[in-house]
Parts: sequence; structure tokens; C-alpha cells
Amino acid sequence: MVVAAALSVFVGCASDSMDEARDTASDDVVDDEAKTDAARPVGIYELIDPLSFEEGWPRMEHLDLRRDDTFYIYEIGPVLDEGNFSEGYNSYFGTYTYNKDRYGNRYLRVTNERGNSWRYKYKVVNDELQFFYRNGEVGWRMRHLADPSAAHLARIREVFEAGTNRRKVSDRASIHPDAVWSRYYDVQDIGDYGVYTLNVDGTVHYMLLGQGKVEIYAKNNQLLAAALDGDTWEWTEDLF
Repeated sequence: MVVAAALSVFVGCASDSMDEARDTASDDVVDDEAKTDAARPVGIYELIDPLSFEEGWPRMEHLDLRRDDTFYIYEIGPVLDEGNFSEGYNSYFGTYTYNKDRYGNRYLRVTNERGNSWRYKYKVVNDELQFFYRNGEVGWRMRHLADPSAAHLARIREVFEAGTNRRKVSDRASIHPDAVWSRYYDVQDIGDYGVYTLNVDGTVHYMLLGQGKVEIYAKNNQLLAAALDGDTWEWTEDLF
């Protein structure tokens, strides 16, 4: 039960170029075996060697695949700017499934909150999550980042429920995770929400808080905890 989901955020003058490049074929089906495969991609990933790409080459910089079948992606790609191609990004949330086609190719199929669905062909090679362009070439490679310990997650909940060590943030800064601000932009007009820092034993996390909901993010964009306020805070379990 992740607290709501966000609409897409587009930076650049248009997103048509990105959308046209997506793999929207529909000859894949849900891969039930992949869902229980210990080697399946799940958790938070970051792009390997991000400075090796020419301007506009499509790639993900951050990917958060959660066990409740929701995701966050920070994606870079080409946009059309007054007749010229330049580089922009999408930042969005939604749901995903592990899929396969009749040839055994594996796909991560995503659906955003506008109902648009497309797929990314992938392979897990050693410790790398590799994604492929539509021409069959490896497009970009990602590494899995370590998840926080159960003890640290317990401390996050404890400090949050105590109502201490938090500070409201009025302006976005480059050191903040994109995920928390993208979520905020999506919901700021439909309720009283704010972005806060939460200091847990010297580690700063970032929160979206309001309307009886909280989402707590790590600096690397991973959603660490989410809850709804009832008689007590009801925390989402098994995000990663």
C-alpha cells in the first residue's frame, strides 16, 4: 500500500520524442516465474558511468522497483525544442510487471498513472541490470544499491512518530532526491502537503507529509517507508 502515485513530470519543451521511442509492442505476457525468481530485479538501482552518454541518449539514472509492484523512474532522453533536439528528463511513478515474449526475452512492463504502458527489455548479468535499445544493443547498465537495515527502518519509524528531528523545506535544492519533489509537485494542488527533512541518527531523509499520509525517501531516491494515519500510523510493509 504505497501512499498514492504521481503523474509524470516533464522537463524540456516537449516529451513527444521520448514517447515515440518507447517500445509499446504488446506480444509479451506476465512472467509468473520471474515474480518468484530470487535473481529478479527489485530494489533501488543507479546508472553505471552516467558521464559516458552523448546528449539525448535514452537512459535511466534512477530506478526503484518495489515489492508492492510500484516503481519510480528518473529517465533522460531526447526532447524536441523549437524544431531542434535537446535533452530532457521524465520523472514518474506507476506500477510494473515482469513479462516475457515467446522467444524468451524478458521485459519490465511499466504503466504510469495516465494509463500509458510500455516495456523495457532487460537482462541481469552478474551484478548488473542491463537494458536494451530496440535495435538489440545494450543501452544502459545499472547497479543495485544496498537496502537499509531493518534496524534503521525501525528507527525511521520511531523518530517520525516521535515528531522530532524534522524541518520543513521551502525550496528545492540539487542535493535533494528528485523523487520526493516529483511526488510533491503532483499532489500540491490537491491537499496540504509539504516536504521535510527527517534526521535519523545523523542520516538525513526526505519526507512528503500531509493529508494523513507520509512517504519517506533516502537521498538516493529510494522510498524507505510510507504510512497512512489512522488510530496509529499504518506502515506499508515489504517495499524492498
